[in-house]
Amino acid sequence: MVGAEREGPGRAEQREKRLRRGSERDPAAQDPRRSLSFAPSLHPSILSLREQNSAREGLDPQERRRSSSSSSSALAFGSGGCSLPPREPRVPPARRASVSACRPGSRRRRRRTNARPKMPNFSGNWKMKSSENFEELLKALGVNVMLRKIAVAAASKPAVEIKQDGESFYIKTSTTVRTTEISFKIGEEFEEQTVDGRPCKSLAKWESNNKMVCEQRLLKGDGPKTGWSREMTNDGELILTMMADDVVCTRIYVRE
Repeated sequence: MVGAEREGPGRAEQREKRLRRGSERDPAAQDPRRSLSFAPSLHPSILSLREQNSAREGLDPQERRRSSSSSSSALAFGSGGCSLPPREPRVPPARRASVSACRPGSRRRRRRTNARPKMPNFSGNWKMKSSENFEELLKALGVNVMLRKIAVAAASKPAVEIKQDGESFYIKTSTTVRTTEISFKIGEEFEEQTVDGRPCKSLAKWESNNKMVCEQRLLKGDGPKTGWSREMTNDGELILTMMADDVVCTRIYVRE
C-alpha cells in the first residue's frame, strides 16, 4: 500500500501494536456502539461519524482519507441539520437626519409655505382721478332727474380719507352736498347707507389679496341689489366700484 510504504514497515508495525494494545485495554473500542451508549443526547449525524471513525481504524491510510472526506461532506450537507444557515447580507443603517437643521439658531431654516400674503395699505387721503356711469347708477336706484344733476355736480370732486388698522377700516367721504362716515371690520356686519341715502346692513370680505367686496341688504323697503368694492392696484391707485343690479359705476382715486 502507498501509505504503508511511505511510513516504512517498522513504523507501521509499531502503530498497529499500539492500536491493538489500546483495544485490549478498552473493551468499548472493540464494539463502537458500546462507546456511544453514554451520550444518548448527541445528534444522529455525530453518532454516525463516531461509528465511522471507530470502524475506520482497521482501514489502510488511502481508504481512510476517502471515508473521512465522505463523512465530512455528510456532516455539512446531511439531513441532520448540523450546517449553519447562510449569513444574510448586512444592511447599512439608515442615514440620520441632521439635527442642526431643526435648531432655532441654525442657518438652515424651513420656509413658511402657508404664510399669509402681505395686507395692502389703504390708509391715506385720496382724490378722484376719473369717474364712469355715476349718473346711470343713480338712475338705477330710482333717483329723479333733478336730484341726479345735483348729486353728479356735488360728487365730481369728493375727498376721501381712509384709516386702516389691520382689518379694521374707517372711511370718510366728503362732498359739497353731504359727508358720510363708516367704520367696519372685515368679516363683521355693520350699518351704513346706500348711495341714495337708504339705511342698510353691510358685510365686507376679501375677494383677493388686494380687493375687498361688500354686499348690502336694505333694512326697509325693496330696491335693486347694491354693493361696492375697493381695490388697490400695483400702481398705488384705489379703484372704487359701486353696483346697483347690472349697472356698475367705477371711480379711480390717487393719493394726494
